[in-house]
Amino acid sequence: MQTITIKNTRHSGYRRGGLVFQSGDNILPLDQLKPEQLAAIKADAVLLIKQAPTTTASHPQGAMVQDRVDSAITITEAFDLLETANTEHFTSKGLPQIDALEQLLGRKITAAERHSAWQSYCAEQEQAL
Repeated sequence: MQTITIKNTRHSGYRRGGLVFQSGDNILPLDQLKPEQLAAIKADAVLLIKQAPTTTASHPQGAMVQDRVDSAITITEAFDLLETANTEHFTSKGLPQIDALEQLLGRKITAAERHSAWQSYCAEQEQAL
């Protein structure tokens, strides 16, 4: 079953797109999300897409599970999940916020690690154009 992990940074019972989120990680079946629900989740600064769609063991229909998908995302994948217009995701100087990256990665990072990875990421993006 394809699932997506969404981290709710607020209280349990937070609602968005007709869904109720528990505090922390929520694993949702991707095939049960409508495009407009996914868009609402992506646009909400309180909800972070922590894990891109992944295949995991089946969960009861509609269940929001408080565990993590075993596979971690890379810092480059985390950059792709951040929204440039969101001030909780990017600094005023256009750098990804360390807190937002740490939430997505599930680990601590340094400013130097972020800076180095960001420079490489931007260079790759320019070459792709």
